[in-house]
Amino acid sequence: MTGNRRESPSGKTALMHELVVETAARTHRGRVRADNEDRHLVKRLGPQRLVLAVADGLGGAPGGSEASWQTG
Repeated sequence: MTGNRRESPSGKTALMHELVVETAARTHRGRVRADNEDRHLVKRLGPQRLVLAVADGLGGAPGGSEASWQTG
């Protein structure tokens, strides 16, 4: 992180930080299941807003695949 001082509209000085985020994901269906119900999501909502989500599958339970797809 790097810091920069910036004056706010109230006249107070705030220390601003730049955060760099690098992501990676890997999933595997395993040895037993025919389908992989695991999902992940990385979504930028703005210059300072990021959504990170992980949905673990339900091991073949009814609706598990659809539930994990709701993540993305």
